[in-house]
Amino acid sequence: MDKSWSIEAEQIRKTYGSGDTAVRALRETSLRIKRGQFTAILGPSGCGKSTLLHVLGGIDEPDSGRVWVDGRELYRMKKGERSIFRRRQIGMVYQSIYLLPSLNVEENIALPLLLDGKPLSAQRLQELLAVTGLTKKREALPCHLSGGQQQRTAIARAAAPSPAVILADEPTGNLDSRNRDAIMRLFRRLNTRQHTTIIMVTHDEALAKQCDRVLYMEDGRILRDTLLRKEEK
Repeated sequence: MDKSWSIEAEQIRKTYGSGDTAVRALRETSLRIKRGQFTAILGPSGCGKSTLLHVLGGIDEPDSGRVWVDGRELYRMKKGERSIFRRRQIGMVYQSIYLLPSLNVEENIALPLLLDGKPLSAQRLQELLAVTGLTKKREALPCHLSGGQQQRTAIARAAAPSPAVILADEPTGNLDSRNRDAIMRLFRRLNTRQHTTIIMVTHDEALAKQCDRVLYMEDGRILRDTLLRKEEK
């Protein structure tokens, strides 16, 4: 596949249940995301945007269709191979913040690499602490962090392996407006300084407009594709 694309999806279908109770979450959905692009998937609750994100992230296998991440076809891999690939190349950020309560900030950030048998370098850790504004909180446990600080830790953890893409599912949903704005600034810093590809699911149009591109979903389909910022040459 063309290496200028970070993620490609082709004719994705996903249905939950069967018969009269079947829910068609995705209906022949296709997309391409350029490397280094900050993209929002926008739409009302139940439109299929989180399902699409989980399919792109290798979490929820589609009924049909194909997905490529960093040029690799995701669902042609065996489950064990896909699990390793996901850990190295796909960073996930959720609305609910999943930090290990017994690990401090820097230990939570380093966790994906430790699971892969590769310690996080001191330089990379310092970069992540600096960009997230957590340098002074590096030894703090999650219970001593605000909600915004916890989410910044989760984003740093997702970015730690330098993945091909970060997928964020309503990452500001549980935060107040001040912390919501701080998270969006953090995503933009990761995007511009480290050229990280980011795909963010949201129902908030104001947040979506801060991204480079907005894909509007309804009833399991992408209805509109709006480019808000052109790629810099």
